[in-house]
Amino acid sequence: MPLPLTGVPWIAVGLTDVQNARPGVLVTAFQSTALGPGQTDPTTAIIQKCTAELLGAVGYSGRYVMDASQGLVTPDVVPPNLFDALVEKICRTAEGRLSLPWTDAEKSDERSYKTMLDRLREGKWPVDATNNPGNLAAISSQGGAVASFGGARRFFAPGRHGFFGGGL
Repeated sequence: MPLPLTGVPWIAVGLTDVQNARPGVLVTAFQSTALGPGQTDPTTAIIQKCTAELLGAVGYSGRYVMDASQGLVTPDVVPPNLFDALVEKICRTAEGRLSLPWTDAEKSDERSYKTMLDRLREGKWPVDATNNPGNLAAISSQGGAVASFGGARRFFAPGRHGFFGGGL
């Protein structure tokens, strides 16, 4: 008899996570120094935009059970194994407001992030199962809803033997 899968708590990216990911002077620059008259700190909006993009990719394939709190909390929560990639995407987006050229490492990270989004949309990227599954997995690419009754499940990669438990 297979063991029940319990999943893990999904987590929200907060302002502190962004601040801890880059040097203080750079964070200060994109939070306040680079603003025009009347503009406010764009970081929260960037966090929301990037989180929505990631969760949209996760939900697109209909292969993953989404957290029940999706769309009901601000900011939304994301699978822990995608957290670091999302924080880095948020930082690259915020840095773009400073018109700084990306380093070679940042260019590579952006390509990797886009590949990850594509694979998520295809249902071919491991996603940590939530311990708070919603009644619907996601809206599938075919337009129908995928029902989820019972506990969380882990993503199973086609053609592979075993489950992915976390990050790669």
